Amino acid sequence: MAVDVSVRNRPLTRPRELPTLPDVLQWRASIQPNDPAFTFLADGEDEAITLTYAELDREARAIAGELRRLGGDGARALLVYDSGLDYIAALYGCLYAGVTAAPVYPPDPFRIDRTLPRLQAIVADAGASFLLATSNTLEWAGPLFKKAPGLKSLVATDAIAADQPAWRGPLAIDRHALAILQYTSGSTGTPRGVMIPHASLLANLARIEHTIDRDGVIAVSWLPAYHDMGLIGGVFQPVYSGRHMVLMSPLSFIQRPLRWLRAISNYRAWTTAAPNFAYDLCVRKVSGEERKTLDLSSLSLALNGAERVREETMDRFAETFAECGFRREAFYPCYGLAEATLMVAGGEISAPPVVRSYDAAALERDVVAPPAPGERVTRLVGCGKSVYGQRVVIADPAARVHLPERRVGEIWVAGPSVGQGYWNRPDETEYAFRAHLANGDGPFLRTGDLGFFDDGELFVAGRVKDMIVICGRNLYPQDIELTVSHCHEALKLDGGAAFSIDVDGEERLVIVQEVFRPKRIDPAALLESIRQRVAEEHGVPVYAVALVSVGGVPKTSSGKTRRRTCRDFYLAGRLNTILAWRSGQDADDESRTVGAAPPRNETETRLTALWAEVLGLETAGIHDDFFEHGGQSLLATQLLARIRAAFGVELPLRTLFESPTIAQLAERLAAAETQRQTAPALRRNVNRGAVELSFSQQRLWVLEQLEN
Repeated sequence: MAVDVSVRNRPLTRPRELPTLPDVLQWRASIQPNDPAFTFLADGEDEAITLTYAELDREARAIAGELRRLGGDGARALLVYDSGLDYIAALYGCLYAGVTAAPVYPPDPFRIDRTLPRLQAIVADAGASFLLATSNTLEWAGPLFKKAPGLKSLVATDAIAADQPAWRGPLAIDRHALAILQYTSGSTGTPRGVMIPHASLLANLARIEHTIDRDGVIAVSWLPAYHDMGLIGGVFQPVYSGRHMVLMSPLSFIQRPLRWLRAISNYRAWTTAAPNFAYDLCVRKVSGEERKTLDLSSLSLALNGAERVREETMDRFAETFAECGFRREAFYPCYGLAEATLMVAGGEISAPPVVRSYDAAALERDVVAPPAPGERVTRLVGCGKSVYGQRVVIADPAARVHLPERRVGEIWVAGPSVGQGYWNRPDETEYAFRAHLANGDGPFLRTGDLGFFDDGELFVAGRVKDMIVICGRNLYPQDIELTVSHCHEALKLDGGAAFSIDVDGEERLVIVQEVFRPKRIDPAALLESIRQRVAEEHGVPVYAVALVSVGGVPKTSSGKTRRRTCRDFYLAGRLNTILAWRSGQDADDESRTVGAAPPRNETETRLTALWAEVLGLETAGIHDDFFEHGGQSLLATQLLARIRAAFGVELPLRTLFESPTIAQLAERLAAAETQRQTAPALRRNVNRGAVELSFSQQRLWVLEQLEN
């Protein structure tokens, strides 16, 4: 329906009278046109680009005009952007034009065999008519999508002239129409789009604003702006709440975590958000000298979500950065998920985090009880209460009955923020979004998370679906088990179980795998293959592997893997193990002892120093395995960034998976340097001189090599 102009122009203290987010942006542009809306730190530090509300409105309208001209009203569009303001303008342009936006990561040219299939699957699933990107991205990636079914146009939004006729028609967007498709990975790795209509989006933004936001404050974020926490909280919420958002790319943060804290300090940010691993990374990577340059006293709200919040993480960060003015009370544990747009539960801003002790053994049996003397204790962090207008119940997922307080069950959610379902997946939608209790009460969203209420406080206790969360990433055990089963012909295809255990306050990955004819295999080579393949395919280190005989992995009567039972057997030492390995067990092996094999040349000496710095070791041996010493994809990215700065050589992430020791990496560096000096393939002749290829052209060259 059309918006009443008198409503749109009337001064408001809150934008709750407006039906859609485009109306809110239009209103913001009219009442605070010159206020900064978004600032993007291109280098993660000083190179800042800012969009005011008026500029964002103008750019979004220009993009909307082009999409309308192309007949985009009611269509779907893939947004394939690196982090930056071009992406934000395109996203709001889609909203203005009545186009459903599906934001996705661009394919990584150095990992094209892994990142491209997922993107192509989303193209096919969304049935998108348009693909929006920058000219730079389309230059090298555009040819990959020209033959995609149903894709009509590739639109370079940065090439749309700011002075071209912009769409100025009245906003007549149905609030129940789809605004965005949030793509997540399904249990088999197949992406699925969560359907978020305008009404659900605005309902959740209103609840976030009511619960934790403030007008006129400044926020800082590095979170990926493609999924719920970064997209809703970092791109949509600032416009709704009227605050200034300072952004940087996730890569800028991962390469140097100090950048995040420095931006908070420099911009006097009031709020920020991140999962556990980001706070832990800052503790490990920000030095004492660097801490002296920071002032975090302005930070009143440090949201912690996306995985189970850990008390140890909050304690370590608060203790480390107390000298910078950070207060532990600023931590704000919360709970949410993409299927509910974002936020489901949170506490009071002024209240410190709620942490309580429970009997660990009882909790593993889904029973909530106080700790008994001498028994194991689990400390859990509360996630607050359900936000207003939203209902959260704890349900027995099998009996479908509402459980009372202090009983563990599945977290079910109902309210206006819940999405419409999964795009083109009616069966999964019916199961997850249309759940009813046995008495007919519903519908509810089944979150797949286990939890309980204690004195009205929501505590997350685990996951129904066996999902593994490491470094803020959701990993499906089925996908890891499939990877492992293909490592060797001696491994049974349906004979694996992947799960996580708690080690020193962090989730670690454990793999149990059935083996045929174990006496005919080389166990050391097999273990090495499993660790390397999992690290390469999923970007996480394996903490432990247990090889068992066929039939050693517990199954249900119908043949389904009982992962929780397998985990219990592993922790209790009840598995009939043929061979077991755990990270750090090989410490007495001379080939793997830290510092056992010293560097033999200058390259290895410099690599050893970088290696030890990134992994937090005093030193390292040239035959040490990066992943056996706690390395994972985030630390790998940091190491490669330091190698690029020290050696001037750009190595793709897969290099470290293929060459995980210092000695092997030194050989790859030497080969890369030789290729850089001699290979003519990265040059082209223009008239009478040789001209270096641009970065985009280099990426295109990489794709061409992959196709040959």
